[in-house]
Amino acid sequence: MAIIDIGVRSPYFVTHEVATAAYGLLDLTIDGTLRYSITKDVIPGTTRVTIDISQLVRDYINPLYADPGGFNDSGEVSYSYVLTLYDATDVSLTPTKSDSGTATDGYQFYYNGNNYALFNSAELVTGQRLYYAANESGFFYENVSNTLTKRTFSSSATSFGTVTIVRLPCTRYTGYPVTFLNRFGVLQQMWFTAKTVESQSVTGSQYKSKYNTDTGAIFGGKHQYQVYNKNARRRYTLNSDYITNNPDTFNDQIQELLLSEYLWIGDYDLNTSVPVNLVTSDVTYKTGLNDRLINYQLVFEQAFDLISTGR
Repeated sequence: MAIIDIGVRSPYFVTHEVATAAYGLLDLTIDGTLRYSITKDVIPGTTRVTIDISQLVRDYINPLYADPGGFNDSGEVSYSYVLTLYDATDVSLTPTKSDSGTATDGYQFYYNGNNYALFNSAELVTGQRLYYAANESGFFYENVSNTLTKRTFSSSATSFGTVTIVRLPCTRYTGYPVTFLNRFGVLQQMWFTAKTVESQSVTGSQYKSKYNTDTGAIFGGKHQYQVYNKNARRRYTLNSDYITNNPDTFNDQIQELLLSEYLWIGDYDLNTSVPVNLVTSDVTYKTGLNDRLINYQLVFEQAFDLISTGR
């Protein structure tokens, strides 16, 4: 698996210019299969063609997560392209433009500039700190010799290479691991070990039914108002432990969790990890200067109906 080149939640422009060019043809291959052949005219007044391939590649990224012993896939894909320019008489021009690499569902911040050579650090962890409950093993991803590699660490580890594992103290509450796709587009885990509350929201509709018998008699044992399409979704209200060191790093990771479109929670009642969406959309970032204690409360909701309705 090659090193990550681009995060396709941000634009990635392929551009090429040759004298006398009138249009270009882009052949885009994803995971070894030619997926797109796109023709585009040059930018008016120039001989340059520019095409954003990020959304095209993103269609084929599908991150999945189960418990650490199960399926675990950040969904990265390989890509390659060839951009050939043609003149107005449909004659191909040289040289062509080509490249290849690996893409994830990561992103670049606007203030960082263009989405090129996106991931230069070895450890794909913001601030090189992971927040784990005591006595829990875990994982993270890093670039090793231009290869995306999953690293696992034991339940007693407090560091792995240059990554610090911050051990959150045990409490009377059951800790919940939240796994999310971070800004690098790889899976990362953060534990919430303080107060937890589970709730359930039920939805449904009803109609007034015709409940009398053929003779017009009323049968009192039958529903006059009939409920249908009833279902439920569970919510988790989680609180982080109190953070005393490096609050800026913790805040940065909370930001990435809020921005993530793929999240899972380890539900011990169900004995599995379940996909969730984040209900919380606003937070006020806390600092050691303004706040004596730093912790966050976030609300998550299962990303599926409790009663299976998939068809």
